[in-house]
Amino acid sequence: MKHLPRNVKTRSSRESLCGVDEADEPFGWDESYSVTPPPVAVSPTPSEPIAQTVPCSSGKSAMCGAVLLGIVIALLVTWVKVPRQEPAMTLGSWVHDLPQLASSTMVQVDSAQLNSLFRQRRADAALEHAGYASIPGGVLYTPESFRSSDGSYDLLIHFHGNVKVVVESAAVSKLNAAIAVVNLGVGSGPYQDAYATPGTYENLLAAIQSAVQRRGLENARLRRVALSAWSAGYGAISTILQQRRGEDPLDALLILDGIHTGYEQGRPGTLVERRLASFDEAAEAAASGELLFSVTYSEIDPPGYAGSRATAEHLLSVAEKRGEVKDSALAVPAYRKLESMRGAVAKEDVRKLEPYADQQVGSFRIRGYRGNTRGHHMAHLFQMGATVLPELAVRWDAYAGYAGRRDAVRSSAVRQRARGKQLVQHRQSPP
Repeated sequence: MKHLPRNVKTRSSRESLCGVDEADEPFGWDESYSVTPPPVAVSPTPSEPIAQTVPCSSGKSAMCGAVLLGIVIALLVTWVKVPRQEPAMTLGSWVHDLPQLASSTMVQVDSAQLNSLFRQRRADAALEHAGYASIPGGVLYTPESFRSSDGSYDLLIHFHGNVKVVVESAAVSKLNAAIAVVNLGVGSGPYQDAYATPGTYENLLAAIQSAVQRRGLENARLRRVALSAWSAGYGAISTILQQRRGEDPLDALLILDGIHTGYEQGRPGTLVERRLASFDEAAEAAASGELLFSVTYSEIDPPGYAGSRATAEHLLSVAEKRGEVKDSALAVPAYRKLESMRGAVAKEDVRKLEPYADQQVGSFRIRGYRGNTRGHHMAHLFQMGATVLPELAVRWDAYAGYAGRRDAVRSSAVRQRARGKQLVQHRQSPP
């Protein structure tokens, strides 16, 4: 009976594992083989002997493919390196040198090329950047500037303000983070009440985590959190600092022309400091370098309660307990002309920031800007991309692999109280 041709090996076409950016292009392919034994011939022709072939097992198919790839590369490299004036290599010499060529080439393939061919898929390969996801009280954006190769991500939660302005400001600041914007109403009351129930803030973080996963980030895990607020939004941060369980990696607080408190009854000009207790603890922690706390304030002096300048100066006096106050050289921030400002502010209310004070203790910083009108107040929001957000972006870029402390604010306060108790006991103890 005539000998039938055996089945041949087939290999799947190369497929790209993931889409990536221009700077990083991991790729690879899967080599699969369909190997079957040759059909049995009843009476093979003696003059046409059939060579026995041992097929690669499924467990060794990848190695077989790598060996074949190495041999092909070795043949090509050797062909290029052979000078034209030398005699061409004979078929016998090729066959004789194949084992040595394969052995030497496999080392190079294993150490250099195979690693790049089978690199791991980026966690953000399928991340959706367009549109937004709903979260309690607001929306979540994953802008084009947001990227994560391993699934870890930073998060900015902003309270009170035009959503598009906040998102665009983060983009122009080149902040690599997911952006959540929460708007709950007018005045600080709704923001304070919204997070007064213990666990509400943690539920917000859980909702954001789910939204990030739904938008396509694989192996998503929260790395650092920054809380920011403009005007009345400070009420949310005030309550969160009091009620949070300390499980989140809080790394930064950014307050834009906010933080207000009342005056003690019958004592004009004396702040009700107990309402600022949570911010006091944060200021001391920042002065010790445990987190970033950046505040901007205007010259607005509201009737009946303390404005942002009075509270900022109070916090500076608290931070001063932990270090020396340094006056920075005044620098006019670059004006950010945002596309999102169109329709969000009347032309007569557009203002540029004019600095008149810039003071710092450790990582606690306050900056004062001229003006006491509505336009000056709104400028703190519209220009956050020129003030506090670049500061945050620099911090997070400089420590890209650093995870925020689980309770930097509270742990600092606990250590302070412990030192205070030790000091009192020492003073009361007999000599």
